[in-house]
Amino acid sequence: MKAQFSILFIAYSSLLFSQDFIQLGDSIQKLDEVIIKANTILGNKFVAQNRTGASYFLSSEELKNFGYIDINRALKSVPGVNFYEEDGFGLRPNISLRGTSPQRSSKITLMEDGVLIAPAPYSAPAAYYFPSVMRMEAIEILKGSSQVQYGPFTTGGVINMISSSLPDEGLKARFQTTYGSYNSNQIHSSFGQSSEHVSFLLEYLSMNSDGFKKLNNENTGFDITDLMGKVRLKSDADAEIPQFLEFKYHLFDELSNETYLGITANDFKINPFDRYAASQKDNMDAKQVQLMLTHSINFSTQFKIVTNAYQNKFSRNWYKLSHVVAEGAKMGLSSVLDAPNSYPQHLAILKGIKKVLFFWAVKLGLKFEPYGKNGLLYQLKLAIARKLIFSKWKEALGGKMDLFVSGSAPLQPRLARVFAAAGMPIMEGYGLTETSPIVSVNDERNGGFRIGTVGRVIDNVEVKIAEDGEILCKGPNVMMGYYNLPEETASVFDEEGWFKTGDIGEFTEGKFLKITDRKKEIFKTSGGKYIVPQAMENKFKESRFIEQIMIIGEGQKFPAALIVPNFVFIKEWALRKKMDFSKYTNEEIIILPTVIERYNKEIKLY
Repeated sequence: MKAQFSILFIAYSSLLFSQDFIQLGDSIQKLDEVIIKANTILGNKFVAQNRTGASYFLSSEELKNFGYIDINRALKSVPGVNFYEEDGFGLRPNISLRGTSPQRSSKITLMEDGVLIAPAPYSAPAAYYFPSVMRMEAIEILKGSSQVQYGPFTTGGVINMISSSLPDEGLKARFQTTYGSYNSNQIHSSFGQSSEHVSFLLEYLSMNSDGFKKLNNENTGFDITDLMGKVRLKSDADAEIPQFLEFKYHLFDELSNETYLGITANDFKINPFDRYAASQKDNMDAKQVQLMLTHSINFSTQFKIVTNAYQNKFSRNWYKLSHVVAEGAKMGLSSVLDAPNSYPQHLAILKGIKKVLFFWAVKLGLKFEPYGKNGLLYQLKLAIARKLIFSKWKEALGGKMDLFVSGSAPLQPRLARVFAAAGMPIMEGYGLTETSPIVSVNDERNGGFRIGTVGRVIDNVEVKIAEDGEILCKGPNVMMGYYNLPEETASVFDEEGWFKTGDIGEFTEGKFLKITDRKKEIFKTSGGKYIVPQAMENKFKESRFIEQIMIIGEGQKFPAALIVPNFVFIKEWALRKKMDFSKYTNEEIIILPTVIERYNKEIKLY
């Protein structure tokens, strides 16, 4: 789901300073000094205490003392503020003021530095973006009638987050880092300087965590990057009409593995931190950019004008599960979780039970040996796998498929094992056009099936292995010769009339023929070592990352490989690892360090 909002406002406000003294009958009462800053609604605790309506001011000292990094924790100390947790880290708070609905904080006015900050405050105010508390120096909360001037909501209230201010004078720098449970860590640093006419501040905040929910060792946490910069130009301190111009730039980038999918009540009692497998690809990718220009001019101690011009841009892409389909019936997530006994098939899909069983069955199949050689316990497990999983394969192929025959190209033994375990064995054979075309074939009858071979030689045909390993064949199936090509015919027969197949092979158990390579493809390195490329190529092609591979290196110091990557699988793998490759071309993908590292692992593995 994609959404993008852009807001551009210009706000004018005139502010009156309180008089230094007021006349009350025949006495004079001195009032406390009130300093009103630009981009604030209260400015300090004194104003908060004396403002019409209920108000509260969380100062920088309070935020530092309690080390607040979660807005929910910060607001917990404020009377009249209610909220409920959603993700456990405060990324998307649900805040209520004066009894309003807390859902996505959509019924209160959210501000940063005195301007509206929700993605679309007038049309879609749900706070999919919320400012990071760690980079705030104060939080202002105003409830009641007096907050009506600050936003579209008149019944709840307003929360204004005041970002780090420019240094008052000299140099200001800080660096803070923390590390905690679930690999949670924060890095917060800032650097700024102030002179008579120019001030600046640069601030960097990084927060990430692996998350506390359990999802098959998958990351259920988040990565957030927060950048802010401020520059202020100001007039002379003794200017007749003091003024300043301040520019602010802010960038927020979030990648969080959050989901709408919950768990059933019974599963919650067992493990409240569990997450179902169906949510493993749910991911929120959000970005917010703010540009803000503030001008302040002070005509007198009683009259001051502050002007704000700002633009907020927010975009998000939340890839999340919304429904589940089982046996043709489409159901919403809440319907399944509320009545799990009514939708057992849907719940099984959400939990990933079928996926787990699928991979269990495949893993079992990879160990298959014909004729019950795996033992009784294995056969019992195989019977379960055939009933629950492999029967679905057979149905998908029409329900009547009991056997396949394979030829022309090598069959990977792992595929032969799995399909044989599924009850649909593949009988691999061997032959050439010149041999009409069968030389040997596997036959499940009478013990004639061996995985990894091309079976026993058929009746009335003879096969022997030459000294150099070439397969030679003789029999009534062999051609008499190439039509009108006597020289070519002579080149493929030896003196005794054996046909030279051009393939390299061997016999296993004395009777099962196994093809190992093509004679013409064998080459020798400069060091004199013979390389059999086909065996290596077949092994490497078992990797799902490799579409095609060619082993080369004749006359060279060592062999090398030309690999055609399986880009479809690479992109699927990247999504599972929470990496976005959609912005890259295939040419750019294959030079990414993470991809190169993965291919190196594949090469070492095979």
